[in-house]
Amino acid sequence: MDVSSEEAQTVASGLFNWYQFELNDRNNLKSEPPEPLPESVELKRLLRQLAVA
Repeated sequence: MDVSSEEAQTVASGLFNWYQFELNDRNNLKSEPPEPLPESVELKRLLRQLAVA
């Protein structure tokens, strides 16, 4: 997905909400995704940006 798309903004908003309000609830955490996530240049770039923040 294009990082400037509305879909990307929705995903980012959901992640921020999860981080700020739901991370303390251990029941919401899972050890592994149900299936391997595809590698993407956009995801790697986002993870690098989050690591710096």
